[in-house]
Amino acid sequence: MNDNSSAGKWKQNSRAALAIFGLLMLLAFGFSSKEPFHSSEYRFSDNSSHGLAIMPASCPSDPHYSGDCSDNPTCPAGFTYDPASGECVGSCPAGTTEVGGRCVPTSCRGYYCQGNDLYYEHASGDRCVWNKVQTCAYGCSGAACLPPPAPQIEIHARPSIVSAGDTSNISWSSHYTTSCTVSGDNGDSWTGLTGEQVSKPIVRQTIYTLVCDGVDGSSKSASVTINIIPNWQEPCSQGFHHDTTGKCVPD
Repeated sequence: MNDNSSAGKWKQNSRAALAIFGLLMLLAFGFSSKEPFHSSEYRFSDNSSHGLAIMPASCPSDPHYSGDCSDNPTCPAGFTYDPASGECVGSCPAGTTEVGGRCVPTSCRGYYCQGNDLYYEHASGDRCVWNKVQTCAYGCSGAACLPPPAPQIEIHARPSIVSAGDTSNISWSSHYTTSCTVSGDNGDSWTGLTGEQVSKPIVRQTIYTLVCDGVDGSSKSASVTINIIPNWQEPCSQGFHHDTTGKCVPD
């Protein structure tokens, strides 16, 4: 009789132990879910290695997971965490302003020059970012590429005074140009941004003109004159005149 009574109590105790164990397992795992949830007082998360975690209701994320908030969250430079408000409070460094507990740029530089390169800086999130716009062909100044300069040209004749029938060396040069033409009123004509040519025999005063188109869309010209050395001759007698060789011949 005593043995049967002991066996019955052992069965009852075993059932009670299993029931308690099952309740503990239910408490530990039965309320776990893959999605976070919250109450009006606290927010809870089970996405942690230690099961359920209680979060303060001031934690800004909704819903959130374990680790989203802490007692001492990281705040920007010059800010400290205020537990009462659950926000970072303080002041931002010069050149920035506080927006939602973060320091963001007050303004970015916009366009600016670095050597011959043009850059553009603008706000992106809480910082300024920049990108290269282009390399300026004629330099960068005042936050913009400089415009193409006006053409610069020169033309020379050496010698510029000759005896009748002699020749002259015509040379020219140009900068910031796209095309150039040299033409003489004696029929000579050449092209090129720079060059040197020998003229035809000069028999009278001759003018050479250089005309160039500039990279800025304008046109510019310059000229040089070649003169003949005077041929001093004795005057001819009445009824005579000088021929092309300088001799006096009858009228």
